[in-house]
Amino acid sequence: MNAISIEDIYQEILDGKRTNFPYYVWSEGDKNLFARRVTKYLIESVLKWNADDIKKGWDGKLIKKYKLGGMIAIVYNSSPYAMLNDLYPGQFKEWELKFTPTNFWTKESALEALRWTIEEKEQLSTEQLRNVYSQKWLVKHKLSSPCYLLFRSSPFNMLNELYPGRFKEWEMKFTPSNFWTRETALEALRWTIEEKEQLSTEQLLQVYSEKWLKKHHLNTPCCKYWGCSPFAMLNTLYPEKYKEWELKNVPSNFWTKEKAIEALRWTIEEKEKLSSEQIKKVYNIAWMKKKRLITPLMQYWNLSPYAMINELYPNRFKEWEFSVVPRNFWTKKTGLQALKWTIEEKEQLTEQELLQVYNIQWLSKNRLLTPLQKFWGNPYTMLNDLYPNRFKEWELQKVSPGFWTKERGLEALRWTIEEKEQLSDEQLLRVYDIEWMKKHRISMPVYEYWSNNPFLMLHELYPERFPREIMKTYNSLKNWLNSFIKTREFTEALELVWNYGFETKESFVFAHEKSEEVIQFVYWIKGAGYAQSHFNEKENKTEWYCTLSKCHPFVLKIKELGWKASKKPLIVKYS
Repeated sequence: MNAISIEDIYQEILDGKRTNFPYYVWSEGDKNLFARRVTKYLIESVLKWNADDIKKGWDGKLIKKYKLGGMIAIVYNSSPYAMLNDLYPGQFKEWELKFTPTNFWTKESALEALRWTIEEKEQLSTEQLRNVYSQKWLVKHKLSSPCYLLFRSSPFNMLNELYPGRFKEWEMKFTPSNFWTRETALEALRWTIEEKEQLSTEQLLQVYSEKWLKKHHLNTPCCKYWGCSPFAMLNTLYPEKYKEWELKNVPSNFWTKEKAIEALRWTIEEKEKLSSEQIKKVYNIAWMKKKRLITPLMQYWNLSPYAMINELYPNRFKEWEFSVVPRNFWTKKTGLQALKWTIEEKEQLTEQELLQVYNIQWLSKNRLLTPLQKFWGNPYTMLNDLYPNRFKEWELQKVSPGFWTKERGLEALRWTIEEKEQLSDEQLLRVYDIEWMKKHRISMPVYEYWSNNPFLMLHELYPERFPREIMKTYNSLKNWLNSFIKTREFTEALELVWNYGFETKESFVFAHEKSEEVIQFVYWIKGAGYAQSHFNEKENKTEWYCTLSKCHPFVLKIKELGWKASKKPLIVKYS
């Protein structure tokens, strides 16, 4: 054997120069080594096969044809697979070859072969397996025989035995003939939605379509039992739960004007249950897209949400009430029309109510901020354009920054006293305080320019009518009077002045022939002048008197109680 190799001997046999191998070759201890060398020579040098060629062609018939029948019988007990595996250990599986040994297949070997093919050879993901697994695939991978012998020719039964409960038969891309019934299809759809995908209502409406049914291998029963209508199939599973227009895709020519109006009504009133205010906030093109109503909106209303909703609810809404209006909708005329309608028809505001609420926030709330910014830039300017000179800017709840100057503050006070309220001096002093200023929206200039003292502001407006000395301390005089009224001395002072008080052009005068009465009055009345005397020539007597400003709170109080001024003092004659 040293002179000639086993490969050369084998080649001579193939060439017909020898009839067989030397008798001792397959009986020696290294017979497997020689057998492997001969097998290798046959496959790689003579046949020049790759792995696929081996799987397709390697069998006992081939081995006998190439003069190796004796070798396989002696060395490998007539097993083509043992012969191949000795040369290429673990490289091939028995079931990959053209023929498997008689009685090779058992349930265990079949399942192992299927597992190995899926997980190791093909390395299929779950989704890939669903898409390829079929009778044809089993044939390709030499697994059709055990399927036939052991699993009643059912690829799914075989797979389910390997992976119990992991797959549903309808998940497979290929199902048996006559597999689908109406009941099976509905159960498959329910299981896919609720268990496999676990879709919420919103998620289902987003994905459910013919394409989705194909992806989940449900298109065949849909066409067979529901005329290829995904909605008809879904509606059979969940009767009346969904509307066809809620789906991502509807059939061609589905939309009519009437159907679109009904879809909008149902979406607003039944599905979303929107109030009028909520409609105004959400209703726009984006909302229509979300609710699957953009197609009819485009087809019948030229992409105008307002035109569509106005057809559903005629004149219930104004176009400017919605959160979004068309580009270039606003003109100055439309802005004033919208403001007038909002004040007079929608809100039905009185003048006082309007002054209480009208500001930039109110305009924003009523969807009027855009025209304000575009044409007026200032709430008062817009209002004054609508109602010329009907309101003063300071009457509004808020004025623009930097509005108040000292001069404007005095003018606002003058207008409020003389034109709006038309108050006499006495009427004014009875009501005039910081709360009255707040009520009439003129408290801010008091704070900025008159140290928050409204009486100093009043003096500056009417210096002759309201002396600074009185105005400077007017609040303290009012507080004093409120306390004084509750005392016995107030009653006594009232009795004195009722008959002994009178007014001159400039002042209120209390006069008495007894000095002690006048001195007592001065002592009681805060802000009274000094007790003085003069000789009454007509009466030939000396009289005592003191004066008070006609604006003094005490003087206003006695007038309120019914005292009327005498032109001359009434001096009592004592016996």
